Amino acid sequence: MRKSIIEYIRKSGKYLREISVVVIGVAITLFASYWIGINNEKRDMALHLRAIKMELEANAGDISGLIESLQPECRYAAYLRSHDKKSLDKDTLDSYFPLCYSAPIRYTFKTNAFEIFKSSGTMRLMNDKELLSEIWNVYDGLNLLKEVIDEHSTLKWNFLEKEISLVDWDKDGKIERNIIPMYDFYKKTKFSNSLLNTSERTLKDMHKLYLKLMIMQLETSKFQTYHVTDEDLDKYIGVYSSDQFPVKLTITKSNKQLIGQLTGQLPFPLYATGKNKFEIEGFILEFNPAGKTITVKKDGKIYNLVKEE
Repeated sequence: MRKSIIEYIRKSGKYLREISVVVIGVAITLFASYWIGINNEKRDMALHLRAIKMELEANAGDISGLIESLQPECRYAAYLRSHDKKSLDKDTLDSYFPLCYSAPIRYTFKTNAFEIFKSSGTMRLMNDKELLSEIWNVYDGLNLLKEVIDEHSTLKWNFLEKEISLVDWDKDGKIERNIIPMYDFYKKTKFSNSLLNTSERTLKDMHKLYLKLMIMQLETSKFQTYHVTDEDLDKYIGVYSSDQFPVKLTITKSNKQLIGQLTGQLPFPLYATGKNKFEIEGFILEFNPAGKTITVKKDGKIYNLVKEE
């Protein structure tokens, strides 16, 4: 009887061990699958956000070009509104003539990366709802901007069709006209100003989102190798320029992060790598707060920029 009990216990123990091994194996498999799933989701999320960031770069370039083209239109409109017809200068009107009768440009912004992200299951798993809201707002802004552009272009075309027949050229190619170029369009409507304001607002929101995505994709701990205080960052803020440097460099800060931005380009984060020294992807800036200068090093070239007062 005793032997039977011992044998039973041994067999039961062996059976329980086998069951335990199976249960543990299943648990490990499920955990591994879960972990792989989590990693795949993180990878997919990173890929989607990187694609959106690249799409923002392309769209920001188009909007910057649009803003540049609208600025002289708005200056012409302001000139017309500040004068009566008799006080308008002929040479000034002639200088704006090519602008007035240039064909309006149609824009189609890139949204493929966002559409793919929107239709993917990855978006529904995004925990950062604030970032998700910013992405939606930027692309909603692009749709609104496209509508305003199309409305502006249609209205301008209508004015062009009416006026172009009133403009003549003599045999020497000089303008012979008895009208003020696009007077009613630029003085009596405010579409150019409205489009400029919408473009600038959209670009500002885009810059903010782009910078946030860029900071997310870079490992701060990997780049930020030197501790710098928020008070130290204040010493660097300003606009720097040089006759040898093609654009201005604007330095700002946001949430204890130093930000750089070249004229007409997207902002980028700067990471401290030494005292008064910041870097980002081969772009090196060495500040001299006392002298109010920056030494910029890029691709083996060195530029000395001075802070504007």
